[in-house]
Amino acid sequence: MNILVESDSRASASTIARESDGIGRTEAFSSAESLPRSSTTANHSAWANHVARMELHHAGIAAEDGAATAALFADLLELEIVHEESLDGMEVVFLDAGNGQLEILEPTDDGPIASFLERQGPGIHHLAFATDDIAEALEHARSLEIEPIDDEPRPGAAGHDVAFLHPSDTVGVLVEFVAE
Repeated sequence: MNILVESDSRASASTIARESDGIGRTEAFSSAESLPRSSTTANHSAWANHVARMELHHAGIAAEDGAATAALFADLLELEIVHEESLDGMEVVFLDAGNGQLEILEPTDDGPIASFLERQGPGIHHLAFATDDIAEALEHARSLEIEPIDDEPRPGAAGHDVAFLHPSDTVGVLVEFVAE
């Protein structure tokens, strides 16, 4: 089954067409009923017209041994370590993955990463998205009834200001905005 998603800023919701068999019969329906009330194309279009850029910046990976994890991904994917620092009770290593980075997070003190490792073990901790205007990105999230963890941007790794969104509002994914 092929699925085609079409989005038109003049429409009130995305339209999805499904090809149900090999002879070209298709079924089209509006996806607005299946999406949260704030996920309409109109809201997305207003955001897209206001903020010029939102792209994947990095994936944060919680690790019990940051150096070994960084070495694993560096060797496996032939990535270069581009930044290392100690920050807020963590050792942080960034690896350049071409169109994004991997951020390896090893806790050195009690804190969010140590708690995450205790609850879930090592693995993906968050996805981070670069934005030209972090304050506007937070305001847009609030307009979609997505609760920020950080009411205001705060200092993060590599000298960037950051802000996180609550994962209960983003299908269990901890989302980070990174100011660039």
